[in-house]
Amino acid sequence: MTDISRLLFQREHFPVEIVEAKTRDGKKFYDFERIWLPPYHPSMREEGIDVELAVSVLGEALEDTVKDLEAVKGKIVGIQFELESFERDPQTQKIKLGQIRQVDSGKYVSPFPIKGGLYIGKEKISPNGPGGDHYIEIFPERSHAYFSVPRKVMFPEELMAEYEMRDAGVVGNIRRIEIQNGWQTHNVDDILRIFYKNFIMTIDNAVVRKKYSK
Repeated sequence: MTDISRLLFQREHFPVEIVEAKTRDGKKFYDFERIWLPPYHPSMREEGIDVELAVSVLGEALEDTVKDLEAVKGKIVGIQFELESFERDPQTQKIKLGQIRQVDSGKYVSPFPIKGGLYIGKEKISPNGPGGDHYIEIFPERSHAYFSVPRKVMFPEELMAEYEMRDAGVVGNIRRIEIQNGWQTHNVDDILRIFYKNFIMTIDNAVVRKKYSK
């Protein structure tokens, strides 16, 4: 019997890390290290994103995003302001989502805590609708061929096989993972990239759970 836990991405696999830097006049500040995105599940190459499934895990992705932002709010300027956009229902304590409506072949959520809205289509996720900017997209010809994680991060063999990933080795403190199912990204800032990272993981994990529950 398949051990599903060894096929799931965890937040610890893609930690949000910060780095100390200095301005020209020597003042210290902190900034984000590059935030890498997990691959999409290989089944999405042909089937695309399961929009209904993605909508169903949106709350989980937002909760993970809040955890990532809370961890750095004392050092990165503007994070507290971002956190104030996440309103909770006073009864359920769940993060509030706006109206979900059909747009073309996808769903559009508005209002939304990040960028004001979120479009989820079969191949594209964007704050600004199917034709919008700041997106991630399933576009194999223009996708990333690898991602990097801290050296200490190790993926289970079962997870590596499920996502057709290959460990390309370690350079310094970075482990490079070669992939066939990377996202094309366009004009994605750090806050949105943190959300996308978490949203991709929750979608991927939901796809795997659905696959192995049959």
